Amino acid sequence: GSHRLRQAMVASILAVLLSIAGGVTLALFFSAWLSRPLQALAQASHRIADGNLSERVEVHTGGELGQATRAFNQMADALERAEKEKADFTAMLVHDLRSPLMAALSGAAILEDGLEGPVNEQQKKWLARIEAGVRKVVDLVNDFLDLSKIEAGRFGLDKKEIDLGQLVQESIESYRALAKS
Repeated sequence: GSHRLRQAMVASILAVLLSIAGGVTLALFFSAWLSRPLQALAQASHRIADGNLSERVEVHTGGELGQATRAFNQMADALERAEKEKADFTAMLVHDLRSPLMAALSGAAILEDGLEGPVNEQQKKWLARIEAGVRKVVDLVNDFLDLSKIEAGRFGLDKKEIDLGQLVQESIESYRALAKS
């Protein structure tokens, strides 16, 4: 009797241990099965945050995880479209601003050169100020375009030396003209 009881206890303990081992194995399998798609979503979201808006995640499953993956891909599509529309709008805006500004610059230069009739010294000074002001607006438009390129990650820096004294002098002249008017 006691030998049989001992065998039954050992068999019961083995059965419990095997059940626990099987449960742990299944838990690890399902954990890996669930975590792979979640890791893929997390990695893709980091790449999108870093500016790679073309990143998508393959959908390998149905259910809630598949829905989340499809929603993520739809969000990425919308972000990519919005970024393209923003770039198109910026290009159109810059073009639409630059064209009349360049016409104003050309007109002021024609007048300053006397091609439309004589211009006195006072008028030449004002035309030069107008040209300088229009050039500053053109520079702002170009800066806006550069900023949009920086945001899109398509901008390279062009470092160059400038004459700081000349820059300060030009600024003083511009503001002096504004103060007199």
